[in-house]
Formats: sequence, C-alpha cells, structure tokens
Amino acid sequence: MAEQTVVDRIRSLELFSCCPDAMLEKIADRAELVQIDQDHRLIRCGERGDSLFVVQSGRLEARLPNQVDGQVARTRTLGPGAIVGEIQFVTGGNRTADVDALESSVLLKIPSDVLLWIESEHSELLEQINSFVLNRLRHDQLASALENLFGNVSDPLFSEVTESGEWIRLAAGELLFCQGEPAENWYVLTSGRLQVSKLSNGVEEVINDIHAGETFGEIALLIGGQRTATVRATRDCELIRFTRAAFDEFSARHPEFSNQVTKVLVKRLLQRENAAAKGAKPKILVVVRAPGIDDAREVIHQLGAALETLGSTALLNQNVFTAHMGYERLDNHSHHQLVWTRLATWLNSAEARHDFVLVDAGTVSGEFAQQCIVRADTCVYLADADAGTKPEFPQTGSSDADNRDGGFSAPWTLLLVHQRNKQLPSETAKWLNGFPFTNHLHLRTYHEPDFGRVARMLARRGVGVALGGGGARGFAHIGVLRALVEYGIPIDLIGGTSVGSFFGGAFAMGMSTDQLHEHGRRFIRQKPFQEFTIPMVSLIKGNRFMKAIEQIYGDAQIEDAWITFFSVSSNLTTGQPVIDKRGALRKGIRASASLPGILPPVKRGKHLLVDGGMLNNLPADVVLQNAGGPTIAVSASPKNEMQMDLAEIPSNASVFWNRILPLRQSVDVPSLARIFMRANHLPGIKQAATIREMVDLMLEPPLGEFGLLEFESTDRMIEIGYEYAIAVLQAKAELGKLDCFTRAVTQT
Repeated sequence: MAEQTVVDRIRSLELFSCCPDAMLEKIADRAELVQIDQDHRLIRCGERGDSLFVVQSGRLEARLPNQVDGQVARTRTLGPGAIVGEIQFVTGGNRTADVDALESSVLLKIPSDVLLWIESEHSELLEQINSFVLNRLRHDQLASALENLFGNVSDPLFSEVTESGEWIRLAAGELLFCQGEPAENWYVLTSGRLQVSKLSNGVEEVINDIHAGETFGEIALLIGGQRTATVRATRDCELIRFTRAAFDEFSARHPEFSNQVTKVLVKRLLQRENAAAKGAKPKILVVVRAPGIDDAREVIHQLGAALETLGSTALLNQNVFTAHMGYERLDNHSHHQLVWTRLATWLNSAEARHDFVLVDAGTVSGEFAQQCIVRADTCVYLADADAGTKPEFPQTGSSDADNRDGGFSAPWTLLLVHQRNKQLPSETAKWLNGFPFTNHLHLRTYHEPDFGRVARMLARRGVGVALGGGGARGFAHIGVLRALVEYGIPIDLIGGTSVGSFFGGAFAMGMSTDQLHEHGRRFIRQKPFQEFTIPMVSLIKGNRFMKAIEQIYGDAQIEDAWITFFSVSSNLTTGQPVIDKRGALRKGIRASASLPGILPPVKRGKHLLVDGGMLNNLPADVVLQNAGGPTIAVSASPKNEMQMDLAEIPSNASVFWNRILPLRQSVDVPSLARIFMRANHLPGIKQAATIREMVDLMLEPPLGEFGLLEFESTDRMIEIGYEYAIAVLQAKAELGKLDCFTRAVTQT
C-alpha cells in the first residue's frame, strides 16, 4: 500500500479528520500495516492499550463484557473502516473488550505517541480528538444503560435509540428540571452526576443522586403529571433526552422497550424511600494530602484495598495519569488546558469501568489536585493528627470551580491519621474550627478495622446503630451491643437519645461492653434520681446527675470518638431536634437525657434543651442520613405499659396515705416521675412503626416488666438485651437476612 493511500485512509477517519496534511503524513510515517489470521485475538480485555487499529479488509468481532459479572453483554462486528481501541488510544488504560478476527484481516496500526506530536504542534486539534473520544464514551455508557434494561442490544436497535433521543449537556450547578414542572421527558445519564432534591414544608432536602448509566423520569413517559422532585447537575453532565412522542413512536416498533421501562419504574418505586434516606453514593473520591504527612501513600493504598472489598476500585494518582498519557512531567507541559481535558476523559473512563475511583491527588497546592477536586464526588483531606498544620483549601479560578459555587462543590471529609497504639484522639476541634468539613473520621495506621470503617463511611455504606431512650431499661443496650460485636457486625456510626446517648457515646470512644457496664454501675451508685428538690422547675436537682456523667466522661469531646457519634436533644425554644456532633460529650448527654419535669433543662445560649425523646426517641433516620448503609435500631421503650386494674385512679391524698402507712393495702398507681417519663417517650413509641419500615434490623428487647427507674434490675436487663439480640441475629442469619451487614464488610 502506497504512503499516499495510508494518508488518505487516515484522513477518512473522523478521529483525524481535523488534521492538516503535514500532520497526517507524520502519522502515516508512524503507522504500520498488520495482517492477522482468522480466529487470531487482536485485543484482550484487561491488557494495556497503547495504539488503535483501523480495519482495512476483513472482519473483526468485539465482545464487551458485562461490568457486573464479566459475561459477554454486547458483540459488535467491525468491517473495513472501523476503528478499534480509540478510547484507550487517547485516555490510556486497559482494554475493555476482547477483539478476534472472524476472517483473515489487514489492519492499520497507529501508536498512541502520535498524540504528543499533535499536542505540541497543533494543540487545538487534540481538543477535537478528545471531543470525539468523549462522544464515543457517552455512547458506550448509553449502551451499558440500555443493556441493563434489555440485555444484549443489537447495533441497529442502538442506532434507533440514539436517533430517537436528543443529547444535552449541563454544567455543574445547572438545573435540569424543577419540582412541579410538567413531566414530559425520560433521560439516560451518560456522564457526570445529578442531584435529586425535594421541597417539603418549605425546606429543600437532598434525597438521592443519579450516576452515569442510570435512567430517570420513567413516570413522565407512563403517566405524565408533574415532576415530584428537582434535578440539578453536581458535576458537568451529558445525557440523552427522550420526549414522550419519541418514546411512543419507538415503543410502537419495539413493545418490549415500554415493558422494560415499566419494570424499572416499579422497581424504583419500591426502593424509593430507602434509597432517598441513604442519600448520594459517591464514585470519585479525591484524597488531598496535608503538607508533611508521613506514610500518606501507604495509607491511601490501604484505603483503596478497603474500598475494593466494597466494589471494583481504581486507585489513580498523578504518576499513573502521566504514564497513561505519555507525558514525562505535568509541570513543564505547555498546553495545560488540553491536559485537563484529557484528565476529565480519563476519569470518565475509569468511572465507567469501576464502582469507585480513588484519586491520590497529592498536596492541595498542586494543579493536578485542584483539577481533580472540581471533578470529585467527595474530597478527603488526609492529615497527621499530631501535626500542628492547619488545613489548606484550593483557591482556583477555573470555570469548573466557579460552577460549583453556591453549594455544589463536593463535600469535604477530614481524615485524621493516628499512630496504631493511640488510645483516644484529641484536639480534633482545632482541625474543624473555621474549615468547611462536612464530616470527619479517625483511623490508626495498619489497623485494618479502621480502614474498613473509613471506607464504608466514605462510600456511604456505613453500618449505623440507633439507640433509643428508655430510662433504666436502656441498660439493655449493653447486651445488644455485646451481641452485635460477637456476631462480627461492624458499627461505623452510632447515635443515641437519652440513655442511648449515655451508652452510645462510651461505645464510640472505644470502650468495651464490660466497660459500659462498669460505667453504668458507677452512675447508679451516685443515685442521681434520688436528689429531690422543691418541684418549681423539676422534681430532681440534677447536680448528682451531672456529676456522675462528668466522672465517667470527663473532658471527652464528641469529635474525638473513634466511631462517628451524635446525640439528640429537643429544643424547647424552637421546637426542633438538636443533633450534637461536636462539643463536650458530657454536655451532649446531659441535654439528651434531661427529662422535662424530672431534670432541669439545659441552657445553651438563650435556648433551653431537654430530653431528645420528646421529638426523636429513636434516631434511626439521622443514623441513616449520616451513614448511608445498613441500619440497626434498638428500642428500649415497650409498646404497652402502665395498665391498671382499678376502676378509677385514686385521689392524690389516698395515694399519699397509702404509701405512708405500711398497714394499708398497696395500690399500684404510677408515680409522678414514671408518668412524666412515660409521657416523654410516647412520641418515640408512635415513631417505632415508621422506624421499623426504614431500618434493616429492628431490635426490641422484651422489657415491659421493668420500670423506667428500676435501676436495681439493670443486670437482668443487660442479660435480656443480650439473649434477645443473639436469638434474633441467629434467626436472621439462618434466613440470610443479615447479608446486608455481611456485604457492608465485603462485596456489596
């Protein structure tokens, strides 16, 4: 074949149609003809891709594996003129399909290093080439989404779908549609990420997110009406839109299409509430290192290994990127904007192939880090807990960063690294004060359980436990926690109300259940509920109560807990629940357990705080919102209590003399304190039915025989909590209903 013929062949390719003749001749000089026999494997899935091929004669077959099980999901026949391997040609990385020769074939092979020539001499052409590859990537993502609906999709059917739809682009922060607007279109997201929010009682709440490859808007096609939520882009997005008219026309030719869309809708409706509560699941996690942190590379490597147990994980960094792109160094590259265009393509490609993309972006001052940050779902600031360095955040003027102003930037998590023998974190507040962290986590080096916990929390698959209020009966929480530990169920986040906060906070600090039991005994020995006073504000002074808590927890801070923890109290001033995630643990517990009428309220600023059980006695909803994974709720408030056999309630005087005079017949009438406490927990009892539908495991130890202030029976309550929980866990395990907790630790 003459050289001119090779040039003409290259010119005819859409990929290089923008190149001038001189550039085409240089590419032709680097190209070579390759002849392969029938059944020869040209490309093997998973091998490194460093060139593309153009079919000159013959036929090839490409088999694309399903990303879930590896089975062949789609086949394509490639004849003369077809391009093979163009995505890896630009992005680098590994091949995503097997390609075999159906017959003897001749191919033109072009190595990927020609891109460096194009970039150095005609930088504007590289951007066009990148756009071509991005277009191929979005079509592949659309094909993947359609395969999830129909299974194997033929090339003619795929072409019909793309011709029926309209491609649209959204910048980060841009609205797609608003709640209440007419529902007229169906969408497939091919790249980027969308956020779903809903307006309820005047407050907009994020309820879910949509990742590349997912469909949405099925209700619009089937029943019309109005949009029930608002959808906006949190990253730059590309998606294909199908109008109802286009859908109807296409469905008339392919009825199975409409049937599959209906099935997707039914499945989504069944999963909607649970998915909404668990919130967004990040895919691209960018780790930024604080200056001077030791062993950062090893920590990130171990974190990547922990994420791999949850799903396929790509661990990327600047060196990997430069190697894939063929660059020697980024800091002396002349066309940075084109480099970052290729970075976006590279990340999109990795996201399409993996459940998670973990990027070691280096220090925040590097441009690579800043470019990764604006493309992240979650940013992690990795720091040595013992260092005195304050966090640094990027100041970038890129358009991507500007688009993320107004609340659309990725959330930041502070990840503090401690030595393996560290007993308890300290001074976490100095890292949090004045910086926009939405969450913080602790881990010890080479401590595998910590890495598992951090990975699950970052992936929004954390196992959460909610401990409810219940007075003395809350000692059963100790037995339940002991059972969960023995069954190997991890606890990544724990939240509590009232007595649930008392034991939950101690457990989050790393105390064993034996230590919890001992602390409970110390608390009882103080007799905090026998310090009566003139009942002007409360029946009990509260001095012993606070002293007992201080003796146990001292100056411990909530943010210094190994396990993420929060307590719930009720704001009498505003009528809203208060979630304490920071501050002195003793103060959070004191507010959470301040039963109205029993203990004095806690003053915080100009507000008064009381027992969290008034508004949220079993905070499983808050646990789910913060952990995102399987949730366990433990209730210590029996449904039925204070049943009386008397015809009517005796007068106050009768009850008084009955208790003063020992010879009079005993009358079982609840005390004022018991009535107050029971009344305080009524909202939580009503709440239990809703919680039961929300959580993965509801535990309700049989504690009806015990009183709210029956502290003399706490040892027995612990036994009941343990025996009950073990029995439930064993029964659930035999039925396979603990699999969600097992998957939280391994594959999900």
